[in-house]
Amino acid sequence: MESIPKSITNIEQKLAFDLANFTNKNLFITGKAGTGKTTFLKELKEKTQKRSIVVAPTGVAAINAGGVTIHSLFGFPLTSFIPSDDNWIDRNIAITKGELHQHFRYNKDKQKLLLELDLLIIDEVSMLRADILDAINWALQHTRRNPSPFGGVQIIMIGDMYQLPPVIKEVQWNILKNYYKSLFFFDALILKDNPPVCIEFKKVYRQEDPIFIDLLNAVRYQDFDSIDFELLHERYNPDFIPKESGYITLTTHNYIADSINQKALEKLNKPIKFFEAIIEGTFPENSYPTEIELVLKEGSQIMFIRNDSSGNKRYFNGKIGLIEKIEDSDIYVRFENQKELLLLEHEVWKNIKYTLNKENGKITEEELGSFSQYPIRLAWAVTIHKSQGLTFDKVIIDAGKSFASGQVYVALSRCRTLEGIILKSIIHNHNIIQDDKINEFQKQMWNVRELENILNEEKYIFGLESLFKSLNIQNLILDLQEWRKKTIEKNIPEKQQVLELITSIDECLHSLQLINKKFRNTLLAQLYENTFDKNEHWDKIQKRASKAVEYFAEELFQKTWKPVITHYLEYKKKSRITQYLKLVNDFEGNIKLKIKSILLTFLIDQRLTYKESNFISDEGNISHINTDNTVNITYQLLQEGKNMAQIAKERNLAVSTISNHISKLISKNKISVYDFVNKDKYALIENVINKFDNPELKKIKEALGDDFSYDEIKFVRSHLSK
Repeated sequence: MESIPKSITNIEQKLAFDLANFTNKNLFITGKAGTGKTTFLKELKEKTQKRSIVVAPTGVAAINAGGVTIHSLFGFPLTSFIPSDDNWIDRNIAITKGELHQHFRYNKDKQKLLLELDLLIIDEVSMLRADILDAINWALQHTRRNPSPFGGVQIIMIGDMYQLPPVIKEVQWNILKNYYKSLFFFDALILKDNPPVCIEFKKVYRQEDPIFIDLLNAVRYQDFDSIDFELLHERYNPDFIPKESGYITLTTHNYIADSINQKALEKLNKPIKFFEAIIEGTFPENSYPTEIELVLKEGSQIMFIRNDSSGNKRYFNGKIGLIEKIEDSDIYVRFENQKELLLLEHEVWKNIKYTLNKENGKITEEELGSFSQYPIRLAWAVTIHKSQGLTFDKVIIDAGKSFASGQVYVALSRCRTLEGIILKSIIHNHNIIQDDKINEFQKQMWNVRELENILNEEKYIFGLESLFKSLNIQNLILDLQEWRKKTIEKNIPEKQQVLELITSIDECLHSLQLINKKFRNTLLAQLYENTFDKNEHWDKIQKRASKAVEYFAEELFQKTWKPVITHYLEYKKKSRITQYLKLVNDFEGNIKLKIKSILLTFLIDQRLTYKESNFISDEGNISHINTDNTVNITYQLLQEGKNMAQIAKERNLAVSTISNHISKLISKNKISVYDFVNKDKYALIENVINKFDNPELKKIKEALGDDFSYDEIKFVRSHLSK
């Protein structure tokens, strides 16, 4: 199977990684604080072959997870949802399932994105309401026209139910409680008959002391008989005043934390300095990861709010430091037991949206905006809520006013050691608030043997279903029907010949679809007949699958793509058929995308063919049998006086692809490099290129600076390569 990342080190994490990648089972991944859930999410997001999207219930959680909010992805209104079409409810409080369907009228790009989605990862699922999870299910079922749970999309939910719970107004819960047992995601109606595989990460990385770990577990599970209250009371010191830096107070309410920070700041006899964030593009205010304006003084105690993105591990999320000095806009931070000062640099948080790349069929992140600021906040105090996910060495906990499930556990578990904790208020039984429904749900965790069994049972079926999905060409058949319909309706030159071409392509597509159906039945039957020697029999299946992939790609290329591109080039010279040509061009692009996806098919973890080089050029264009038609189309459009952006828009391709076409045309002397680079710049670029034995674009760009674009460098390099 795919190589397990080095950061995934224990058996539960490894099994979760394989279940996520090599089955279609829905998963709930949980674990105590400090068990590596965040690391797992990061590795899964980066390593999975599946087309995936990461979402979270809140803006800040989404930014921290590197994803988007649930509401922004699905276009949900900010209300609650009931799973019926009752007429008696107040629409200001909740809306019905039928009314929510009005919000599923997504544009074409969003529809394609959700249709191609394989995996939806939901982070911080403890804050996810049951009605919102049901709404996700309805949206995916509706958009994908698939009645399966979540429309056939795999759902992976990550979070700790013993941490922060969902938030809802009482007036909303008064309506929802008529339909739901609780607000928690696990009481969503869709999970009643489709429960997820539940995996608990057990190895704690944050704490090492077994006595402290046992105490945290007892608090976590509200096991009052096992909670060593005497041990906790030893940490009680209501008059404690820190004589050294590094202590941070964890409290229950924002106003308490703000008051502590403000008073401590005022005590410093230093001038106030203001540092404003740099916001570019679109970045919602409710997603700001820290203050838009930091108010600091020399001597301020601060906390880092993210890990060092440089990879140098100079700081981590939750590390405490002191501002040693401020010189103009430079901030220097001192850490305990460390001589050298750290000169702070801005970190950048990105607000993204997910899009489907039309050329390779992958889901990509498009940056909508960014928030650039020093990654710190004042840290004499912070709320327990905002401390979730952080690690401290010395904390002062004031949880006497705890009001939400899990607050005491979150506060205690932020610290590495029991000795690092000071309690400002005594913790009694009534402060340790947990929900019995959570305790009951936690009993559903699967053991390692069960996880291994389900992986071995499901991975082969998943591998075959992924193959059949790759070979399925139903969408091309639907596109072809649209082409036929438009041809009949519109005044197209030589209409009868066009309809004959469409009929020929239709016969090919339906033939392939029938072959795929028979192939599916045969392979599945073979798999089920060989239950005891799957590994041995799998080699035979793999060889057949490899041949099928190559056959489908060749058939689509010869009998659909080549006739379509030839037809397009012929009709490009005709007038008054702009919309028709766009339809044909879109269809050509969809065939090309399908061929690429077939050639990149995996069977579980095994690539089925490496023959894509026979079809696909370095620029990502189909070029089988030395066909350069796609580059020639760009050449014709250039001759018409169109620029790169205009050509990319007309051809529904990325500008980078058109740039690659131009490089190729320059290298073949079909167009002049000086149409794109002036002579002065050409001379400077040539001079730098000649200094390198291996003229890589990145090295040349670094040497030239921001006044030169990658395209200009690429064009000059192509011209020199002649």
